[in-house]
Amino acid sequence: MFYNLMSMEDGLVCIGVEEEPTFCLRLWSRVPAPENDGVESWERGRAIELDTLLPKVVDSTSTDEEGPRRIV
Repeated sequence: MFYNLMSMEDGLVCIGVEEEPTFCLRLWSRVPAPENDGVESWERGRAIELDTLLPKVVDSTSTDEEGPRRIV
């Protein structure tokens, strides 16, 4: 998984790409610190399934007995 932090008008958002169990884009948002402890945290948000949005890619340079391998 990799993460990318982006500054938005209302604070920071974090985008993570997960490969297991499916290829998806995960959105995270920063949660303000409670008054008593002063420590901000990150809240896991919406997941966008990329497998259903992106076309399948075929690697024609690498084959096995069944033909070209599909890269997901």
